[in-house]
Amino acid sequence: MPCILLIDDDDDLTHLLSAELEGLGYTVTGLDRADQAPELLATGRFNLVLLDNLMPGMTGIDFLKVLRARGLEVPVIVMTGESTPDTAIQATKNGAFDYVVKPGTIQELVQELEPLMRKALEITRPAPEVHLSPVAPIALDAGPVLVGGKNKKMLKVYTLIGQLGETNLPIHVFGETGAGKELVARALHTNSPRKGKPFIEINCSAFNESLFGSELFGHEKGAFTGADKLH
Repeated sequence: MPCILLIDDDDDLTHLLSAELEGLGYTVTGLDRADQAPELLATGRFNLVLLDNLMPGMTGIDFLKVLRARGLEVPVIVMTGESTPDTAIQATKNGAFDYVVKPGTIQELVQELEPLMRKALEITRPAPEVHLSPVAPIALDAGPVLVGGKNKKMLKVYTLIGQLGETNLPIHVFGETGAGKELVARALHTNSPRKGKPFIEINCSAFNESLFGSELFGHEKGAFTGADKLH
């Protein structure tokens, strides 16, 4: 029977959500503070963590940083009642399995969580392999401003930014004019290992097609008519 650690400072939500999940066959232990959890997780008893973000003492994002820094391998699903793009990006960037916005009722929250929990438990390592090891903490960097909200498609975008920002993959952002492609590109840059380097914006439509490569990469003297010097 999967063991769930539920961390939320809302006692009513913890009680109701625990009852719903136990009715589905899960064993649930509730905590009202994230800073109490590392000792419990170190025992290897738990297969999954459900984590509220806004709590006293230590936020969910800060707790994710602690787990990641110490090498604790357990899937974490972050829950929040106040969604922002940066929260979704930082949750994913710091190791959250997924990120959900709390809907209006416990039943709706269970419907959101249950498929994610099943998926997370499929990839959970056996509990005895969960361990702690001391590692230097990881700094949290603020990202650029994106439009917030509870739109599930946008939450997926924020999650992808958190995942892809850590890689060296070339990323092509598609979208109609005004969709926010530049904001996404800037968020990717800010949440990448290259965040300390310049972000260079280029309006490709402003270049003559035949001279595009020259404008970007330079040219040798005599490469074309008018190229009278190395550029």
